[in-house]
Amino acid sequence: MFNLFKKKPPITTLRLYALQKQGDDYIQRPQLLKGVFAAWKSVTGTLPEDFDIDGPYGIAKGRTVGLKSFLSKLQKKGHSAYHGYTGVHEDHGGLHVSFFEAPPYSAAFVEIVLWLYEPNAVDAAVEMVRQLLAMHKIDYGYLIELPHDHDPVSEPRIKRGILGTSISVGNNSLNKWHRQVQTLQDGLVRDIYSLNFLNAKQVEQITHL
Repeated sequence: MFNLFKKKPPITTLRLYALQKQGDDYIQRPQLLKGVFAAWKSVTGTLPEDFDIDGPYGIAKGRTVGLKSFLSKLQKKGHSAYHGYTGVHEDHGGLHVSFFEAPPYSAAFVEIVLWLYEPNAVDAAVEMVRQLLAMHKIDYGYLIELPHDHDPVSEPRIKRGILGTSISVGNNSLNKWHRQVQTLQDGLVRDIYSLNFLNAKQVEQITHL
């Protein structure tokens, strides 16, 4: 299982978004996995060790599998049945990819979350973006630093309960943003962060503020 309570410095978290459009810009799931793995390994020197798949891949709730088993399950059952996947390395951070469908969302999109415990995490994050942009179209992204006791995927603080770990009430701000992601092509941004990766329309809107 994921060990989220080992004492760590603030979590440098990179969130990237790609609208799913038909045609040349449509992201293929196997290629995206390869790209995310390559980008993450380029700055950590390794790959995550523990994985979970959001879908019918035979992983019990609250359990994880190793890299070999993760890849084997995808090879046997393919990539079409999952809603996303998560990989964690206790010493380096992790990655999470989610596919949001329309409906219920107004537009289909992919959210890529990459978090790092590296000493030069900001520079490493920029390098990961550079590598992903060489392989996939990214419409928007930003870098945010979270306290070490927060969940990098959903962002709320993680509490230790009597019966084990638990995550505090869901992040309404993030949920609201997910409902608005399609408008990023019209210039919407979630907020202004210390590091932002903007599309042309977003740059135009911000310069007119």
